[in-house]
Amino acid sequence: MGKITYHHHHDCAVMYLNIVEKYSCTNDCRFCDKEDIEMNLGGIYTMRGDLYLKKRPTLQEIIYRIDAEVEANHPQEAVFCGIAEPTLRLNTLLKANNYLKNRYSLRTRLNTNDHGSLINPQKDVPALLKEACMDSVIVSLNATTKEQYNHWHRPHNKAKSFSASIDFIKDCCSVGLDTKVSFLNLPDFDLDKIKAFILSLGLSEEQIRLRYLLKKPLL
Repeated sequence: MGKITYHHHHDCAVMYLNIVEKYSCTNDCRFCDKEDIEMNLGGIYTMRGDLYLKKRPTLQEIIYRIDAEVEANHPQEAVFCGIAEPTLRLNTLLKANNYLKNRYSLRTRLNTNDHGSLINPQKDVPALLKEACMDSVIVSLNATTKEQYNHWHRPHNKAKSFSASIDFIKDCCSVGLDTKVSFLNLPDFDLDKIKAFILSLGLSEEQIRLRYLLKKPLL
């Protein structure tokens, strides 16, 4: 079984939580080379499969790893991330977040592909995240149009994913979550268009987060 908790660049102040098995996701992004991500994780070489969870970890297994990590490294923040999409396990994510807040009072963050509400259509996901005391959300958008989004992310639901992502971002802001929208330096990256788009959503430029690929992206 792969790692449930991990770090970037040996920074033990931030504990990343990998809670979804088999790299499951609702996108098949052109820029997501899972093996390359693993081999370069944290700027060091790691074994292939280091984050690959063959089976779904239980809440008890996740809590066990949280306790061990907190005791060993005393992190200041916990981030639900991994290479999979955390909101595929929404109930477990919410319970683990409650545990982190109630037991350790850690700041918590969700890194997501924005499909939480599309994955869980009967639930108000942003409101549930707020109720569980999630502090912040970073949504990976990387596009300002549906066509651009579908090209780079290759979502399973090409008809609804982009609009669902935009609604999710707005809803996270409206419930009071500290919300950032991230953009990779893809070949069609245009910072002026990104700024104008973000402002058109009623957000501010301060909510833009720029990210960079580990390797040159494919066209």
